[in-house]
Amino acid sequence: MKQSDFFERLNKELDLATPPMSEELKSEPIPLATHEEKEQAFSFRDAKKKRLRFWGIATSAASLVIAFALLLSNALGAFTVAPQYITMRLDINPSLTVVLDRNYNVKKVVSANADADTLLSDETFCSSLVGEHAENAAVSIAERAAQTGYFDLEETGTAQHFNEITVSVLSDEAMPKEIASGIENKLTSFFCERGIYVYAHVEERKSEEAQAEVAAAEERDVLWYEFVAASENLDLTALWTLAKRTVFDYAEDLLADALEKYDLFGQIDALNDQIAADPQGKGKTYWTIGGDENQNISELCSDIKALLERLFLLYGTDCREKDALSYLKYLAASSYRATISQESISSLRKLNETGIDDETFCGIENLTLRLRYYQLISNDFFQEIATSILEGVAEGAELILRDIAELTECRMQDRYEKYSVLFSLERSSISESAYAEFLIRIGKN
Repeated sequence: MKQSDFFERLNKELDLATPPMSEELKSEPIPLATHEEKEQAFSFRDAKKKRLRFWGIATSAASLVIAFALLLSNALGAFTVAPQYITMRLDINPSLTVVLDRNYNVKKVVSANADADTLLSDETFCSSLVGEHAENAAVSIAERAAQTGYFDLEETGTAQHFNEITVSVLSDEAMPKEIASGIENKLTSFFCERGIYVYAHVEERKSEEAQAEVAAAEERDVLWYEFVAASENLDLTALWTLAKRTVFDYAEDLLADALEKYDLFGQIDALNDQIAADPQGKGKTYWTIGGDENQNISELCSDIKALLERLFLLYGTDCREKDALSYLKYLAASSYRATISQESISSLRKLNETGIDDETFCGIENLTLRLRYYQLISNDFFQEIATSILEGVAEGAELILRDIAELTECRMQDRYEKYSVLFSLERSSISESAYAEFLIRIGKN
């Protein structure tokens, strides 16, 4: 019903409800008000209007305050109880647990597996994470993992293989959704800006277990081997098992690196042989060929130049200048390859594929393989400690822990020196469309 129709109907009903006026009342004269009475009447009406206006404004203001309070209460109702106990676990293959405070800033970081010790054994890096917001800490940890070789920097992703980082946030109360999305978006943006394809996924879960998780992380040692030693009460058998695993992990790194270097020299030698075999090459090499090469030799030299650059970046062997001195340096650096038989290389490649453990590396039956291994890697420090641990020469928990600490620190330094250089190389950033195609390739769209 329209407002005008309502009032019209109301007036009709009031007319019907009004009783008829008597004849006596009709004959009474109508009194007229004096000037003073009129002034008083108008003053009264004005005051009444002002009072009505004031109460109308006051009522409207009160209504607005009440409405705003209700709206604010509804908006904040879901977050009236903020989480007090929060952990953030990052799984790359190093796995780390991060304890967060109520403002989502880092209180402590601990290793959740042995590989994480290669990140957190750097005390300066570990300390730098404390006080950082969860988003920034997650990026810093992921960056350090990339600089230590735990991401394939050239991998563009397939359904079977792709770079991935999973972040699991556990809290005793529900968190704002923007916390998880902020971590995920910042990780994705970071790697896209650096031209590295990484799938970052953040999961959040409310659980009563959060308080216990926080307490456990705050009470334990930062490094994994220290945590294991403390939990096993310095049991020698448990420590020896941990020490052997530390040896095997480092041994696998050294073997993969040595084979890569061996193959790098092999690729350069093969290209040089092609230059020498070219009619214009006439037995010359990359370092001795003239500047008027044909297209074939020019392409071969370009490929060698790229490989020599990689040899310098990864192993510090600088043979990049096209002169006789660089050629002599190259011959000296690659001469060890002639002392290693193809049979040895084949057996070491197989070991690299299957992995190093008690069965594949230890025992009298693997003695020949171990000798071939030490011949290829040429790392006296590792050989000394590895032999001490694997043969059970080290006695006492303190000595075993010392060996584990030294191996862990050396492994961290080796990995960081190598892979941080590769990580720092300039790459084209990944666009939104390219990243969307990456998600399709890996089945995460």
